[in-house]
Formats: sequence, C-alpha cells, structure tokens
Amino acid sequence: MFWEGIYTNRGKNNLGAILDGTSNVIAFGETVGGRLGTTRQLQFSHSWMGSGALPTAWNLVIAGGVPDRGNWYQFSSEHPNVVMFAKGDGSVAPITYNVQRLQFRHFSGMREGIQVTDESIQQ
Repeated sequence: MFWEGIYTNRGKNNLGAILDGTSNVIAFGETVGGRLGTTRQLQFSHSWMGSGALPTAWNLVIAGGVPDRGNWYQFSSEHPNVVMFAKGDGSVAPITYNVQRLQFRHFSGMREGIQVTDESIQQ
C-alpha cells in the first residue's frame, strides 16, 4: 500500500520490509495532544501506553503563519517551529511546521520508493 508506515494494524513488519531505508522513514513522532481556542489550555492528552495512531495525511498545520498545536489528531510540539520524530533507524529528526505536505507523506511511507532527505524536511 502506498504511504504505508512501519506500524500497521496487526502488522508484522521487520526491518527488511522498510524498502526506503530505515533512515528515510518516520517510526513515530510527538504530539501535544490538543489545545483549546485562544487560551491554549490543554484539552486532550495521549496515554503513553497506547494512544493509537496519528496520520500524516493532515501534515503539520500552520494557521496564519503560526504553528497550530490545537489539534489532537495531528503531530505537534512545544518546540519552536519543529516537531521531533524518531526514524526507523532509531535516530531523531526535527521536522519544521512548514514542511511540504507531499514530503511529509513520503517520509512516513516505508516502501513507496521516494527517499526524503533531512534537508527537505527541515527547511
């Protein structure tokens, strides 16, 4: 499946299944959980033991030039302008909020055949 990530529902993937290379694929990322309106009060949080999946389809949203950390269904961070992601090889990569949606999606897929460089996700 195009843009299929490392972790899938009832998946049994191993390192050999990551055809794009373990350093070119997102394993998991961070999220704030969700902030409410202009007060930015924490509205949602995720359990450390099994919070479920977050899709990369929604990208890392910027509303009016400001990173939107209010959506519980998106990766997000309190770091300035970046969200941290662990890659399949165990290394960590910061991805900027202004990453192109297609680059972000390619970075999440493990075997679509398109490699993403750190430079293209950190611009």
